[in-house]
Parts: sequence; C-alpha cells; structure tokens
Amino acid sequence: MATPRPHFAFADKIIVITGAASGIGRETVNQLLDSGATVVASDKDSKGLEFLHADFLKKHGTSSLAALETHVIDVADVASLRAFVDNAAKQHGRIDYMFSNAGITGRTGEVRDLNVEDWEHIVNINLMAVIHGASFAYAHMRKQGHGHLVNMASAAGLIGIPSAIPYSTTKAAVVAFSRDLRSEAATFGVNVTVLCPGFIESRIFDNALLGTMDIQKSKDAIPVKFVPVKLAVRKMLKGVAARSWIVAFPGYVRVLWFLRRLAPGLYDRLLGPAAIRDGRKSRFDT
Repeated sequence: MATPRPHFAFADKIIVITGAASGIGRETVNQLLDSGATVVASDKDSKGLEFLHADFLKKHGTSSLAALETHVIDVADVASLRAFVDNAAKQHGRIDYMFSNAGITGRTGEVRDLNVEDWEHIVNINLMAVIHGASFAYAHMRKQGHGHLVNMASAAGLIGIPSAIPYSTTKAAVVAFSRDLRSEAATFGVNVTVLCPGFIESRIFDNALLGTMDIQKSKDAIPVKFVPVKLAVRKMLKGVAARSWIVAFPGYVRVLWFLRRLAPGLYDRLLGPAAIRDGRKSRFDT
C-alpha cells in the first residue's frame, strides 16, 4: 500500500491525543507528524510509547525531536488526564486539536455474563475519559476562540452489537455527546467530530476481555473484511480535515446505520438474533 498523503490541514498545529501507543492511535500520530503537526501523545503503555518515540527518531531524526512529546498516563485517572491536557496548553500556548482516542473493547458476551466491575471499567475508559478529555481541552479552546475536538466512537455506536453491549453502549454515548456538544461548541468557534469506523486491523480486538467467548471463533464470525489501519486513519483524518461531524466507514457501516434508522424493527429482527446466535456459538460453554 502506498504511503498515505499528508493532511496539510494539520501542518503546524498543536495536537493532543490519548491512546497513542498502538493501533489506530499510533498510526494517527505517525500521519499527523508526517503532516507537519506537533503532537503531544499519551498512553498508559510506557513501552509502546518508547517504541513510538524510537520509530519517530529513526524516521525524522533528532532535528525534529520537538515535534513529538510522549506522556505516560491512565485516562481513567481524571486528575492525570486534566494535568496532561492543561500542561499541553500551557507548554504550547494553545491546543488546536484534541483526539480522545483511548479505548477498550472491554468484556464481551451477554449481559448475563457481566458484573458491575465490567461495566464500570469500560464506562470509565470509553465514555468518561472521552467526556473528561474533551471537556478539559474545550475549556482552553473556548478561551482561544478556535479548536477541534475529535472523539473516537465506533460503528457499534451507530448500529449496535448485541454480543458486546457494554462496548456499543459506551460508543453510542460518545456519539450522542459529540453530536450535541457540536451545537454548543460552534458558538465558540470550536468544531467537533466523532469517528465511527467499522472493523479495523488494530490491537483492540486482541486485547478484549472475552469472558465466556473464544477470541478466534468470535473473529471468524465477523462477515466483513477488516480495514488496514493506515487506510482507516487516512479516511478518518480526511473527515476531520473536512470538519465533518461524523466519519462512518466503510460502506457497510453507512448501510446498516441507514437501515437501523429507517426500519429499526426490521433491523432488530434480521441482525439482532444473528449476532446473539453467533455470540453463543463462540461461547466456551457450548
């Protein structure tokens, strides 16, 4: 695959991003750096950030060292997240983009398989960390009179996944938060984009807590092709640069989203039972 073209909308911008050590986050950082941005990146995975930094130095050399900062934080720690965002604004004088990218798949399976801790864990990372990170950056952007909040959701937030209800619930909430914040933020010159990709070749699925489900059987049950991460990030950044409020792809995501809105009863009858059936086939206890 050809190297993605730089997105010149990001040249010379100050960009803060969470969940930067692997997968979509790491590729987003790389493409933003290629576009000439200054990136302030965070993750709880210190080793992953070390690899990210080493790759950057190998590619760009020490002369561009100031273009990438890495910080080890846990986005579920509200105080650490606030300090990370506030320090970026103080150090660079502004925040042009805030990418709230950190997220987890959490524990999949039916609700009968889940406990309170499962719900709290995924809600704290997938939803509350997005709300907190965006809110902290938004405070600076309002004062600036400009900025762009980019929140990572998922196609699951638009069409649902009955076998991964905590995940789809948190992602749907991120979509709602982003949609309504966009209206408010526009009065302060701030844009909001929510990203809703389908299945991407990244580590998030491999890191899922599948509980009663077998990971390989679960992946085999997915009837669509995974999008290469480089292409996925290029599509997402293109949407952000165009100031789209929502970036949903590939095509099947938009089709299913339309079907769910047009005929929700039909969607539930056709796809809901199939998702539950495939999930049950993947259970270790069958």
